[in-house]
Amino acid sequence: MGADGKVITKSLAEIAMLVKLSPIPVVVGGGVKLEDIPQLAKTGVAGFFVVSAISEADDPKTEARKLIAAWKDNHVLQSTLPI
Repeated sequence: MGADGKVITKSLAEIAMLVKLSPIPVVVGGGVKLEDIPQLAKTGVAGFFVVSAISEADDPKTEARKLIAAWKDNHVLQSTLPI
């Protein structure tokens, strides 16, 4: 959040840059949806967290499995996005 209390959304390129600059693993959350996982996983982040993607799903268990599968299918250790 910014100083004004508004949510700051970062682009995938900005997230990839943070991963490269951070001495600690980067984890992303807040509004992450299933369709975001393939691109997010390729930024090199260490992980992600969700709340509404599962809590608002018709079948939370199935949605959680889909999120995990998408992560495993796409996660890379370093960013593949150009910076």
